[in-house]
Amino acid sequence: NDEDRAPWLARLADLLQQQETKGGAVLACSALKASYRERLAAPLQRAPHWVFLTAPRAIILARMQARSAHFMPSSLLDSQLATLERPTDAIEVDATQTVAQCVEDLWHKLPKNMP
Repeated sequence: NDEDRAPWLARLADLLQQQETKGGAVLACSALKASYRERLAAPLQRAPHWVFLTAPRAIILARMQARSAHFMPSSLLDSQLATLERPTDAIEVDATQTVAQCVEDLWHKLPKNMP
């Protein structure tokens, strides 16, 4: 629940703020709700660039089932998708591509004037 996530989000926000003073950072996490993303961005001087990986449910499920020793079971996928508040201000990347293709796609979509 959201109360359980509050300390985790606060810690991540603190880490992002610390790294911002050192030139920036990349953080990978679900941040399913707009309120989570707002909490992460709140202490930052510059607005973050959100990246939203998209893929059909079947592909996400297959990838989750192929993982070993991961804390989140695939049985939680539907609840995660139900909780998801799709960001309107994010760069979308088609996650059905290879990792290399995703990186290249993102590279071309990032603002060219980033610090």
